[in-house]
Amino acid sequence: MPTTTKPSTTETGHPGGMGASWDPHTGPSFVASSYETTLELAFPYNLAVYDRMRREDGQIGSLLRAINQPILKTPWRLNTDGVDPAVAKFVETELGLLAPGKARQQRRREGIVWKEHLRQALLCLPFGFMPFELTYIVGPPTAEQAAAGIDGDVAHIRKLAPRLPRTVREIRVDRDGGLGGIVQTSRGWDIAQQGARVYISTTGVAGFDDKLIPARDLVMYSHEREGADWAGSSILRTAYKHWLLKDVLYRVGAQSVERNGMGLPIVEYDGKKGNEAKALEIASAARAGATAGVALESGVYSMKLLGVEGATKDELPLVNHHDQSIGRSALAMFLNLGHDNGARALGDTFVDVFTDSLNAEAGFLADIATEHIIRDLVDINFGEDEPYPTLVPDQIAGDSKDASDALATLADARLITPDDKLEAEIRRRRGLPEADKASARPADAPGALPASADNPFDPSAAAPSKDSDPLAIAAAEFVARLSQLRSGE
Repeated sequence: MPTTTKPSTTETGHPGGMGASWDPHTGPSFVASSYETTLELAFPYNLAVYDRMRREDGQIGSLLRAINQPILKTPWRLNTDGVDPAVAKFVETELGLLAPGKARQQRRREGIVWKEHLRQALLCLPFGFMPFELTYIVGPPTAEQAAAGIDGDVAHIRKLAPRLPRTVREIRVDRDGGLGGIVQTSRGWDIAQQGARVYISTTGVAGFDDKLIPARDLVMYSHEREGADWAGSSILRTAYKHWLLKDVLYRVGAQSVERNGMGLPIVEYDGKKGNEAKALEIASAARAGATAGVALESGVYSMKLLGVEGATKDELPLVNHHDQSIGRSALAMFLNLGHDNGARALGDTFVDVFTDSLNAEAGFLADIATEHIIRDLVDINFGEDEPYPTLVPDQIAGDSKDASDALATLADARLITPDDKLEAEIRRRRGLPEADKASARPADAPGALPASADNPFDPSAAAPSKDSDPLAIAAAEFVARLSQLRSGE
């Protein structure tokens, strides 16, 4: 029975994370605005702070590399189920996705190299967002695309040009919270930091040449966006307090070593008027060094070094605490573990949690690329109704050897039967070339396993013998019992 309620077709509220702005060239508009309470961490001033954190701190540098390297290393591929093979090949060549063992054909000016784009897209993690300007060039298909059946001129990806966050002055949003575009500062302008002060500096002319890049030309990676705040959330935000305090501890510690290592210089003088200032000057100028020294007038000045009395505060435990907190902020607790057996066992658990977060981040990047690069590319060239492939990263695992052992155990227990598709997938994940059926050795060739009960890759093999692996025997008995239960015996 049809409903009598009229469905709503307009939005009444707003998502939050947006503020009003006014520009002399474009008039009133809405911009991304977070609820950040720490002034230096509000956009755009936070960009200089996060840039300094990732460049200066060793623990944060290790943390970001621990995140980036597995995502860059894992194979990326297209899921082409239900997609025209010609469309799939077109997208594959435009993104520079290559199967293991395949040579890259000579490119003209079209297409990109996916791993290079991915490396820069990962900047959205420390900065919170990373925009790219997408441009096309119309021309004939490449040789690979033509061989797949594509003819006539097509729109190639000419460039996915990065627009570094520190060059973005404003992020425009629509009334409904959707991305409107970014305002990029003119050449010579940048957001800079000096000490605790964050400001906008220029080395060129005044910023009257700021450019608005509309959303239709952008691929925007916004990390953990909330509402209309397209500036996203930096993965370093929760580590900021610990980085700041650790930086102070390092500076105070260095000053403490410099002062207490030499001792406190004390200069005594004869009490005559005017000699006090000279004595204070001598004491203030005293420094430790291989050639350091001072010449004093006998009977007028005398100098001694007063050592530290009592216990001094050791800042190293606090530094270690803040290092551990920085690692925990991104689930990378294993960065702070020792090398004993207990730490190794605990580290395996930590790595599992960390790899789950890496798979989530890789999935986020894949979703953005699929919807804003691949879908637009297919829409332009093949129409809006054409199915498009999706970008899929391989699952990141803490130990690939464990996965191989698990696969071998399943094959030994006859719980899976190896076939051509499984072999092709294993070859792809291990970066091995595709199987060549013409040159493959037969099962009875020298060096190949004979067809027997001990060869799990022989589908016709009998059940494991009593001399087989006990685990395989137990698994086979379990499968047999399960079959009996299903048949009602």
